[in-house]
Amino acid sequence: MYRLKKISKGIAYIMNRAIVLVFALMLSLVLVQVLFRYVFHLPIPWAEELARYLFTWLIFLAAGMVSKKEEHMAITTFQEMLPLKFRKVLLLIIDLIIFYFLFILTVNSIDLVKQVSKTASPVLQVSMAFPYLSVTIGGFTMMFYTLLHIIKKIIDIHNLWNIRSSEKDV
Repeated sequence: MYRLKKISKGIAYIMNRAIVLVFALMLSLVLVQVLFRYVFHLPIPWAEELARYLFTWLIFLAAGMVSKKEEHMAITTFQEMLPLKFRKVLLLIIDLIIFYFLFILTVNSIDLVKQVSKTASPVLQVSMAFPYLSVTIGGFTMMFYTLLHIIKKIIDIHNLWNIRSSEKDV
């Protein structure tokens, strides 16, 4: 588990830097585009397309970091009504379902990247693999952090059941 935590910190470090960089690039690009379009009346034809691709990257990179912290939106009313044992099991089941969905998403995104790699974007003329690769990278990141949460929850459930059973023995 120590190695996984170290890998997790390394991925988070890289991802956080990438998120800041992509956001700064996107913000700068949009500001320059607005300035050129409305002040100088010289629109930059490729700026909107690049900003859209950067936004896609920003979304999927940030989704990975949100997965790390388990801060995705959730309705917790039902799970809060459950006893602790069942709540932990429910959260594990939810993470297993999420992992399955992310696995399907990531595998299909790899196939999609392969399919569109020879296709050029309309204005920039770069491979369409560039925007679609964000789904793959984000999917891998979310899968990795979800797997860490699954391992942690299994350990927590195991410890909780052992504590409960040892309390009954006394």
